Amino acid sequence: MSERDTEYSRHSVWTRLDAVDSALDGAEEQSASPSAAAVDIQQRARAVLRHVRSVLSRSDPALVPMATLTAIDGALQKVLPELRSFAASVDEQHLVNTSDLADRCA
Repeated sequence: MSERDTEYSRHSVWTRLDAVDSALDGAEEQSASPSAAAVDIQQRARAVLRHVRSVLSRSDPALVPMATLTAIDGALQKVLPELRSFAASVDEQHLVNTSDLADRCA
């Protein structure tokens, strides 16, 4: 494995994607009877992030600038507080914000 491959596979974006997946799970569990809109937003955010993970995992590390991974990681850092806020307040606006931020990752 080349140094570039190692740097790519150890980038914090992978850990952050896992953290967002866990936070989405927590948000789903926290909402006892979510509205149809909340479910749709959560499913869409999860689908966008699943797509990002899929694209990154299939990409050639030599072709993806580290700045791109860092930018995605930065967007994901903003997703986590929104999901935590939703879990605490069950205010659906936090899910809307989550979805908007997830779009920045794609």
